[in-house]
Amino acid sequence: MDSYREFVNEAERYHKTLPYETVDLYKKYSVDIQLLSGEREFRQLSRPAVESAAFVAETESKMHMRFDVVVSDGMARCASPHARILEGDRAAGIVSSKIFRSSEDKIAAFLNAKSRYYVVIDVPSGEKAAVNMLFASTGHLPVQVIINLARNSALNVSEYYASNTEEDPSLMAVLHEINAQEGSRAQVSMLHNENGKTDVASIYKALAAQDAHVELNSVYCGGRYTKARGTLDASGPMSRMEATELVLGSEDQAFDINTVINNVKPMSYTDLRSGAVLDGASRCMLKGFAKVENKARGASSRITERGILLSPDAHIDALPDMAIDYSNEVRATHSASTSPIDTDALFYMTSRGLDEAKARQLFVAAFIAKYIARMESPAMREVAMSVLLDKLETGRFGTLNEVTPRNIWITGKT
Repeated sequence: MDSYREFVNEAERYHKTLPYETVDLYKKYSVDIQLLSGEREFRQLSRPAVESAAFVAETESKMHMRFDVVVSDGMARCASPHARILEGDRAAGIVSSKIFRSSEDKIAAFLNAKSRYYVVIDVPSGEKAAVNMLFASTGHLPVQVIINLARNSALNVSEYYASNTEEDPSLMAVLHEINAQEGSRAQVSMLHNENGKTDVASIYKALAAQDAHVELNSVYCGGRYTKARGTLDASGPMSRMEATELVLGSEDQAFDINTVINNVKPMSYTDLRSGAVLDGASRCMLKGFAKVENKARGASSRITERGILLSPDAHIDALPDMAIDYSNEVRATHSASTSPIDTDALFYMTSRGLDEAKARQLFVAAFIAKYIARMESPAMREVAMSVLLDKLETGRFGTLNEVTPRNIWITGKT
């Protein structure tokens, strides 16, 4: 692109013309969110900076945290030496190196056209960094996170998403790009807890060079409709890509989760773990796809999708799939299962003195704890489990009570 304006104009064209889905099967199993098209519509839902600041302060107080990076539709701040926030055409310098092209995806094109803020995280060779980020919307918030890891560097990112808009619908939309160079390591953990008037779009693409290791942990708890799409490319020899996804749905929430893992080079490793717990009339589509390319000798690829239904009106579509171009010396598996809570397990727990409601809650808590345990940050695990337990008890989402360590017994990866 010769200019940032040309980049935006191209993105606008693709946003208007591309379909939501290009795979025929996924056109049936799909949730469409409201992607607003006019700048006027964004300005209508913009809130004064003082209102955004008040929402941020309230969130930080309840979480007992002060975030390194804060982005809202009315304000932005950065206190991390490894991060910077670029607004509007100030991001022109990073456009040519972006790895997510507008021609690839309707939502990517939308975000390339509409993103107000770009959060750029750079970790130099041999350094380690940790960055906590808060995305707090009081209207519409389209934003991008660009992560660059130099050789042998390490990064841990924790992200919390919240909204308090009264407009219906509002939009929380985020695009992640992660470029992990040789020997680097990154873990990015995202917790979405938007209110019921907010549509959520979350898309990401990650590339891992030789010996690099990238982990994505995504928890979807809030929002009216959620559309999430991810692509993880183990693009270097002996690279590792892991994704863990957890959905906790209630009322009439809908979740469309589509993740692609690619083994591109020899001895690469990819693993996708997806779980969903649904109550009320909520619904979820888990669309995991694994591809092992023909040069990926000795590669390993795995997809696991698990679901629990707490209501007869809830519904999960588990759709794991694989394409293996190299049939020799490759390990590749996929599996899916969905069921109500195990009656034998309930009987066992109630026979030990628990009432049925408490036994059901403990059963589900144990299920979701396996996914939360993947997060390396103790603070993020505590926040995630506190939010999920509150929703499990009350059915509410999009609100944040004071985070406390009650019933938090997760110690680490399982």
